[in-house]
Amino acid sequence: PAFEAAPRGSWEEGDDADWGWQKWLLWPAIMYFFWAQSLVCDEYFVPSVQVFSETFKIPDDVAGATVMALGCNGPELFVNVIALFITHSDIGVGTIVGSDVFNLLLICGFSTIYAPGGALTLEPSRLSRDLFFYFVSIGLLFWAIRDGVIELVE
Repeated sequence: PAFEAAPRGSWEEGDDADWGWQKWLLWPAIMYFFWAQSLVCDEYFVPSVQVFSETFKIPDDVAGATVMALGCNGPELFVNVIALFITHSDIGVGTIVGSDVFNLLLICGFSTIYAPGGALTLEPSRLSRDLFFYFVSIGLLFWAIRDGVIELVE
């Protein structure tokens, strides 16, 4: 189903030979976009989250878990909404679950490895809060996809 929604054209099977050596020119563009994203995040996104948090008196940990998460995953949310409700493809659920696994395993894992000062001390109340809402979100995801059809109410 998801493959049927994909546009046909220059990426069909057999067209790879048309790119030849030119496909290697994409790597500098990819590296540039990674650099540009890091520049935008460092110069604009993080300071704007700090100003937002100070204006509304949001604690740093709550701002990092909510405001920054929404800013980072907001584009993904809109892509998934379009994929589910407009193109009716399966890409939305796979993207959500895949990015969640990436966030949990890689980002959290490397954060503990590279934390300054060694082992991290976690407050039980904050850990319990995060685990509770994570399990609620997993439950809501299971509820929404249990019948194989996503409707607007879900």
